[in-house]
Amino acid sequence: EFEPDRIRDAISSRLPEDVQVLEASLVPREFDPIQDCVSKGYRYRLAYARRRAASRPLFDRRVLSWTPYELDVPRMHEAAGHLVGEHDFASFTRVNHGRETTVRTIDACSVIEDGVDCCRIEVSGNGFLYNMVRIIAGTLLEVGRGRIDPDAIPTILERTDRAAAGPTLPPEGLCLMWIEYGEA
Repeated sequence: EFEPDRIRDAISSRLPEDVQVLEASLVPREFDPIQDCVSKGYRYRLAYARRRAASRPLFDRRVLSWTPYELDVPRMHEAAGHLVGEHDFASFTRVNHGRETTVRTIDACSVIEDGVDCCRIEVSGNGFLYNMVRIIAGTLLEVGRGRIDPDAIPTILERTDRAAAGPTLPPEGLCLMWIEYGEA
């Protein structure tokens, strides 16, 4: 018989140091990790320059993204609130997504100062489209730069047009923080 703690330890011993298995449990054979997911939480860390002469972070470059622009984090947080709820997120995924529906529910979305010249974008919901979190982060970055108004987010959602949203930010900075499953 399989013991979840031994499985967790065996998997963890073979993973890179920056990946960690926190918990393992037995599930029925019919369990599907994608279909049975109730919600997920992501974090995108973004360093930015308050001063024009600032340089990109040296030691955290693999775990956060960097922009050479000063960002208005409170404006970004205001814009993030418009993403909460059930919406069609077609503007926040690739054009030929191949999905039956692009409607998703965002339970929470916030932008928080995270130390000096750094912020984190935290978003949770019932499911995410390809690159959705990175495009959300890119759109919020444009809000922080003053290139998109926070109140324009509902219009971007309504347009269901990828060109309406901000850029897709690089994968550095993105981290899947947790996955929640319903009772088996």
